[in-house]
Amino acid sequence: MTGAAAIGIQRFLVIYLLLLVVLALMKRSKISQTKLLLTASLRMTVQLVIAGFLLTYIFENPHPLFTAGYLFAMMGFAIHRVLSKNRDLNTGFKISIGLSLSFSGLAVLVYFVAAVVNQSLFNPQYVIPLSGMIFGNAMTGVSLG
Repeated sequence: MTGAAAIGIQRFLVIYLLLLVVLALMKRSKISQTKLLLTASLRMTVQLVIAGFLLTYIFENPHPLFTAGYLFAMMGFAIHRVLSKNRDLNTGFKISIGLSLSFSGLAVLVYFVAAVVNQSLFNPQYVIPLSGMIFGNAMTGVSLG
């Protein structure tokens, strides 16, 4: 990999053209969720900016603790997201879901990074994007199951 792609603020704002299209479709369909869409878009922007600064720092200063910390934070958010959609589960089952999501996700990640990609388990350039894909798909699977 040759480095991160630089996206200027002008190119980033192009994303919001799609938001205008969605707003127009919502108005035409008489869907009155404009406030929800704008709030979610603002929250998305703040989250992306924070994640961008954090990931830039981690990629420019690769350290096993930073990579592991980001990985465990991502895992924690995934578990929280799954459990928040299923509030009526008993505590034992919630623990089982959390452990299953953690261990299966980490096992797949370790196998893929070490055996398939043949990289260090603490190389943020590979571990962070792959873990995001793995935990994102696992989160969807658990939520649907």
